[in-house]
Parts: sequence; C-alpha cells; structure tokens
Amino acid sequence: MPYGYAIYQADRTPTAAEQREADAQLGRLSAALQKRLRSLGSPVRVLLRRPRPSPTGRRTCVAVGSKS
Repeated sequence: MPYGYAIYQADRTPTAAEQREADAQLGRLSAALQKRLRSLGSPVRVLLRRPRPSPTGRRTCVAVGSKS
C-alpha cells in the first residue's frame, strides 16, 4: 500500500490557504447537515407532541352509548 503520501501529509503543517479551504468545506458540510436535520424536526415534533388540555380544564369525552 502506498502510505508515503499519507505520512507526508500527516507530518507537514497545512498552509493558511489549505486550512481556510478545509474550514470552509467543514462549514459547508455542517450547514448541509443542519438543514437536513431541521427539515426532519417539524414532522417529528408533530408526532411527539403531547395533546394539550382543553381551555376549560374539563375532558371532552362522550359517554359510550350516548347519542350526540
């Protein structure tokens, strides 16, 4: 296996331009991931949301067998 270049890359310090490009690439990746996660957030929140109590505090159930 040609490990020579990988060892060379690990031994040397990246230039300022290379570091800026790596940071920019990481930022783009992070933004894309955040966009995907946020798009999933709304449907998941709707599914996991607890039902709110009625404003009067009473339950609005209908008795079984009653005609409404």
